[in-house]
Amino acid sequence: MKYLTIFLCFISTTVFSQDLERIKSQEVLIVYFDTAKDLSVEKRESKQKNDIETISYYYYFIDSKYNKESLSLHYWTYLNFDDQSNNIKALKVSVNKSFLRKNKSIILTKKVIDKIGYAETLKLFSKAKKILLIDGDDVKKKLITIKEVRYFPEIII
Repeated sequence: MKYLTIFLCFISTTVFSQDLERIKSQEVLIVYFDTAKDLSVEKRESKQKNDIETISYYYYFIDSKYNKESLSLHYWTYLNFDDQSNNIKALKVSVNKSFLRKNKSIILTKKVIDKIGYAETLKLFSKAKKILLIDGDDVKKKLITIKEVRYFPEIII
C-alpha cells in the first residue's frame, strides 16, 4: 500500500509537469475560467448602448507573506480603437464541447495556476502571442464559446 501511494504521487507529479511543459510550449494560451467553483476568481460584465461588451475576469493570489496580487483578463468587443473604427471584432467563436476533452492537456485551469503560482503564471501570459479564454458560464449543452482576451497584472494594496 505504501509503495502504491508513492507510485501514484510520482505519476501525478510527472503528468502535471509534462502538461505544464506542453502549456509553456504553446504560442496560444487557452485559459478555463469558472466562477462557480472558486472564490478566488471574479467576473464583472458591462454592456454599453452601442453593444460594446466588456467582461473582466480576475484571479486573486495571496502568498505566504499575505501579499495580495491579482491577474486580470479582459474581453472587449473590439480589442483597441483602431479595430473599433475599422469594425474588426475580437475573436469570439463557438466550438463543439469536445474541444475541452481533446485539448485538456494544454488548457490552463485555476488548479494549474494555483500550483505554479503568480510569478510563473505571469511569465506564461507575457510569453503568449494570443490568450483565449473559455468561460465556464458560456459552456452550453454541446457548444462552448472561446474569446480572445488581454491580460494585466495588478498588485492589490
